[in-house]
This record gives sequence, C-alpha cells and structure tokens, in this order.
Amino acid sequence: MKNLILIAVTLFVSISSYAATIEVTLPQAIDLALKNNPSIKIANSEINIDKAKKMQIKAMFYPKISSVSKYFNTNHLPSMYHLGGVNMPVFDNTGEMTGDHLTFHPMAPYPNKVGMAYRTDINLMFPLYTGGKRHNAIKSIDKMHNANQSNLNEKKSLLTYNVKKVFSNILFLNKVIDVYEEALSQYNKHLELAKVAYKQGVRSELDILKFQSKIEEFKSKIIDLKGKREIANIGLANLLNLPATDHLICIADKKDITTENITEDYSQKMNKILSNNWKIKMLQDKIAALNFKKKINSSKKLPTIFAFGNYNLTHNMDFAPFDETWHGSYAVGLGLKVDIFDGNKSKGETAETNATIGKLKYSKEGLSLKLRIDLEKSLAKIQSLIAEKKALEKNLIVAQKALSIVTVGFNNGVNTNIELNDAALKIIKVKTLIAKTEKDINIEKANIVYLSGGFGN
Repeated sequence: MKNLILIAVTLFVSISSYAATIEVTLPQAIDLALKNNPSIKIANSEINIDKAKKMQIKAMFYPKISSVSKYFNTNHLPSMYHLGGVNMPVFDNTGEMTGDHLTFHPMAPYPNKVGMAYRTDINLMFPLYTGGKRHNAIKSIDKMHNANQSNLNEKKSLLTYNVKKVFSNILFLNKVIDVYEEALSQYNKHLELAKVAYKQGVRSELDILKFQSKIEEFKSKIIDLKGKREIANIGLANLLNLPATDHLICIADKKDITTENITEDYSQKMNKILSNNWKIKMLQDKIAALNFKKKINSSKKLPTIFAFGNYNLTHNMDFAPFDETWHGSYAVGLGLKVDIFDGNKSKGETAETNATIGKLKYSKEGLSLKLRIDLEKSLAKIQSLIAEKKALEKNLIVAQKALSIVTVGFNNGVNTNIELNDAALKIIKVKTLIAKTEKDINIEKANIVYLSGGFGN
C-alpha cells in the first residue's frame, strides 16, 4: 500500500513538473490568442489561397508554350505505287517511228506504308483580346481577397472580444474570492470573540456552533468559486491555444476596468460601426466581386483574338530516299474564337450571380439592423450599470458602517450572532455586485469595440 502511495505521489510530481505557470495581463492574453488561435491560422490560410488563385488567373492570359513529341508506329506513311501502263511509240535515230511500242508504268504516292515515325510539335498561344475577361477576373479575385481579409479581421475582432469577456470573468471571480476570503477571516475573528464571550457566560455554545457552521459554508463557497475560476482559466487557455497542463494566472491592470461614461453620441458610434464593422465590409467586397463576375459572364459573348505559332519536326514521314532526313516547318498567325450559342449557360450563370448579389444585399441590410439593436442594448446597459454601481458604492458605505455598529453591539451582548451575520453578508453581497457591474460594463464596452471592428490591444 505504501509503495502504491509512493508511486502515485511520484507520478503527480512528475506530471506537475511539466506544467508551466503563466502570468498574463489582458494585452498579453490578446496577443497570445491572435498569434496561436487555430481560427486565425485558418483565416490566414484563406488569404494565401487567394494569392495562389490570383496567380492562376493571371497565368490564363499569359503566353503558353507547349511541346508534344511522339514516336509511333503507323500504317499511314507515304509510299510510291505503279499506276496503269501507258504505251509509248519507239523512234529510231532519224526520228521515225519504228512501229514498236514500250509500256511505261508511272508511280504515284499513296499513304499505306507501315513503319515507325517521329514527330515533335512546339505550340505558342497568346490571347490578345478577351473581351475584358482578364481585367474583370483579376478585379473579382482582388475583391474576394479583400473579403477574406475582412473575414480574418472579423475573427481577430471576435477572438479579442471573447478573450476580454473570459478575462473579465476571471478577474471578477478573483475579486469575489477575495471578498469571501476577507469575510472568512472576519468570521474567524467573530468566532474567537464568541468563544471568549462564552467563557464569560455572555454567549451560548449555540452561538459558537453557528459561527463554525457559517465558516464551513464560506470555505465550501470559496472552493466552488475557485473551481469556476479554474474552468474559466481552461477556457482562456483554449482561446490562447496553450497546453492543457499550463496554469494561467490573470493579472489585473488598471486599464482592464474602465467605468467612465461614454461621451460619443449614438449617431457617431453607429456611423463608425457601419463604416468599420468587418462583417459589413466582407459583404460589400463579396457583392463587388460578384458584380465583376457578372461582367465576366457578359464578356463570354464577345470574340477572343489570339496569336498562335507552331513549329513541327518530323522524321521517317517522307518518300524514300527523303524519309531518312529530318524535316521542319512552321506556321504563325492570328485566330478568332466566338461562342455563338452555349445553350443559355451564360444566361443561367448571370441569373445565379444576380440572385446571390440580392441575397448578400438583404444580409447586409439585416446585419445593419442587428448592429443598431446591439449598439442600443450595450449603450443602455452601460448607462444602467454605471447608475447601479454608483448606488451600490453608497450602499457599501452604509453596510460597512452598519457592520461596525453591530460588531460593537455583539461584543457588548446587545446584538445576536444572526444580526452580525446579516450585516457581514450584506457587505459581501454589495462588494460582489459592485465587482459584477464593473465586469459587465467592461464586457459591454468590449462588445462595442468588437461591433466597431476593433481588435488587439
């Protein structure tokens, strides 16, 4: 049994030795998230894909040179065949016909010879005029690149907001834990006072038991809060893409909690959001890309003019005795290509593009409306929370004064332990609510920054 315990302790120490404790402020947490989070890396990959697509589109309109070489067996090589005989008169030395005739058999070429042959063709094709396809294709991919860049920035902005949200929750839990630990310390002092009063015959044993029960209750609550903080730390570590064995400690900064009122009016903020929101920009760029795609579809009806060249080299494809000689020839010129009828394919593509543009425009209108509602909700909530915090701060002063009076009364046997507990719990509740309002204000302000397209520090 002792050996098993020793092994377990050894394993725990070994595993713990690999765990790193990392202290981070909010700016550091945001930087780590933007650097390590997989969603950002995926969006960055989309940008690289766009660059590769643009390279491919440009290549479609550059000169293309290709070479094809073939060594093959064929039954279509030229050969000479005898034609029907032709009788020709025979003349003597004086030029007189002798009466005799000779039959001549002329020969003609005929492609029926079987043999091996070789041919190489070098071809050049260069589009000179494409009806605007090249220009519009590059413009379209540029707009899609901008859309994917906006998508990347949107993910960065959302990630920043989520990090701020989780970080604020962790700071809130830290404050609540501090409040409960402070209260626990106070209850321990009350317990000691109760024990002294019990010895003096002023308090009963029941008072001591009630304080002990309350102390255990607070210890249990602190353990529960620390468990929730650990869960929040794991969530933050996931956003930062850190190993599960790493232990995060969030360090509060004065800039992390800002409770001042917002001076910029609603219309200014709304205009800023509509101008800078990355989702809006992404939809705008996608619509622009599709408009260029429409132009590409329209240009398919226009003629394409291209220059071409060909050089071929052959061997063993001529009449004997020339079939053993290498022969070369070339051709250069201009070509014209016109798509006369494509079965309404381009018309259907244009209709599909128009429908997609309409869908994106409606999505943009819906998103604009949602952004207005989200801004109004955040601004209204911030105003409400600021007012609530001011009221709670006044309540805290009153509660602290009340606890001081009740403590004196308890020590003098005037107030009961229940009244003392109630006074202490009031302070805990007010301090917790103040911390919560600060956290909620922070999150709402972070939400406005996110709606406005902000990310990073």
